[in-house]
Amino acid sequence: MGNRIQEANKEFAAEKQDSFVCRDIVDHHADLICQFLADGTLVFANRAYCRFFGLDPAHIENSKFTDFLSEDDRAFARAHYQSLTPAEPERSQAYRCTGPKGDPVWIEWRHVGKMNDRGALIEVLAFGRDITDRKIAAQTILSEKARAETYLDIAGVMIITLDTKGTVTMVNRRGCDVLGWSAKELVGRNWFDTCLPPDVCQEVKEVARRVGSGDLQVAAQHTNEILTKSGERRLISWYNTMLTDDAGKIVGLLSSGEDITERTRAERALVASEKLKKQILNALPDLVWLKDTEGYYLA
Repeated sequence: MGNRIQEANKEFAAEKQDSFVCRDIVDHHADLICQFLADGTLVFANRAYCRFFGLDPAHIENSKFTDFLSEDDRAFARAHYQSLTPAEPERSQAYRCTGPKGDPVWIEWRHVGKMNDRGALIEVLAFGRDITDRKIAAQTILSEKARAETYLDIAGVMIITLDTKGTVTMVNRRGCDVLGWSAKELVGRNWFDTCLPPDVCQEVKEVARRVGSGDLQVAAQHTNEILTKSGERRLISWYNTMLTDDAGKIVGLLSSGEDITERTRAERALVASEKLKKQILNALPDLVWLKDTEGYYLA
């Protein structure tokens, strides 16, 4: 009997020691770690959490998890962790908080729910990490992307990007105006199948192939007809360049195009008019000549 008691005491001591070790590891972890009841009342917070939010470790029971979140995010955060279920006991979400210096920060939290026998939420273990720099970087990228798209949209020429398979990945407003397609309709479609007359398709594919192989001396500038959504043919003068990734691998084609349809028609009409004028003059039986204001013969 005495041996059993000694063994039980040893097991209890070992479990207690393991608990102390785990608690010590959690307490010294760099991430923000806390545990709270279903109503949000804190029952544990590690040193990083207390230090970050200026919380007294001895009085954490007077605080709730949502107290340190932005007022705009509190109701959403409460609904988020209270939606944990036995089927989905873990969820992650980022919330705005006030940092140690009073500045706004973003913390990404992973919530792990503990349920009772009836499946009701009784406690939540939360792991938080400051992702403010990541958020700022993402917002900066989005802002730069929006600014770039604005520049593209106010450009007076068509700007189109294709991937290596010829799929449209971007088209600016001018491109949409000329083609008659919306960007939503055109992005994801194959450029060659959608926007080129069959009789010029192979020619343009060869140009794209040359650009894709780095042969820009021949393929950098090219003029060809395109087909609008309504079936009209328009003549476009293109300037092409290749798109590469950070490793220098070619990932697509960037083309800027000017619609020269009307200009070309006017030039052809002018040439035809000049030819007709000369034919008429040559057919006249009398001697006729034309001079400019300085007395030079024109015809």
